[in-house]
Amino acid sequence: MRICTGAVAAFVLLLASTAQAQTATPQNHFGWTEQVQTPAAATAATYKLYEGTTPLGTLTNVTCVASGADADCTGDIPALIQGTHTVTLTQNSQGAESPKSNAVSFTFVIVIVPTSFRVK
Repeated sequence: MRICTGAVAAFVLLLASTAQAQTATPQNHFGWTEQVQTPAAATAATYKLYEGTTPLGTLTNVTCVASGADADCTGDIPALIQGTHTVTLTQNSQGAESPKSNAVSFTFVIVIVPTSFRVK
């Protein structure tokens, strides 16, 4: 995505589209493709997550690897409340923000790990 020159590439999120909701936990990650962008340039940008018009925060631990002329990226899912979410993503680079990506729907669940597991 070359925001500084005005050309905008679309995000292709690798999670399900709104038609195919998934279940996500804090251990999952978001995945997307930055078209015609190097991994270094894609990783240097920041990515803002939205639910509708409400910003949910900036993705952390973003990493991108080469995939032909594109960069395939992943980032941590931020802390969310349990329930169904429909989110979009933007790329922020050099003071400019891209249009929002396609919407992705998923149900966020927090699974509590049993403690003190033993034979009695």
